[in-house]
Amino acid sequence: VTLVGGLDTGGLRGGNGWSSSSSRSLELGEDLSEWMYGGGEEDRKVLFVCFGTGTTLTPAEGRAVGVELVEALKGSGASVLWALRKTQAANLKPMLDEALGSPTRESDSKFWEYLGGVLRIEFDV
Repeated sequence: VTLVGGLDTGGLRGGNGWSSSSSRSLELGEDLSEWMYGGGEEDRKVLFVCFGTGTTLTPAEGRAVGVELVEALKGSGASVLWALRKTQAANLKPMLDEALGSPTRESDSKFWEYLGGVLRIEFDV
């Protein structure tokens, strides 16, 4: 898996949840780890998107970001992992569902996957 962006892949390790520590390592929950590595795709590309806690997107902005990410990566074979706060995710879901259809896989408390896993939104962060 190739992560594109500011995530230090040297710190990835399996675990029971998604958390970051002061050493900037990232612990992947079993479900997220399965999404990233479960297909046996050694050369899978994943774009990690996170706007931080200082940014709050409107539903229209969230829809635009989701649609543009999917469109920009169409045909590239890359997937998107988008981290959102729970409150932000709840506000964006209706617009994302309208633009991308219903999630193809979801856990109400942790994530939604759209378009067969091309876009995964983690909100247990």
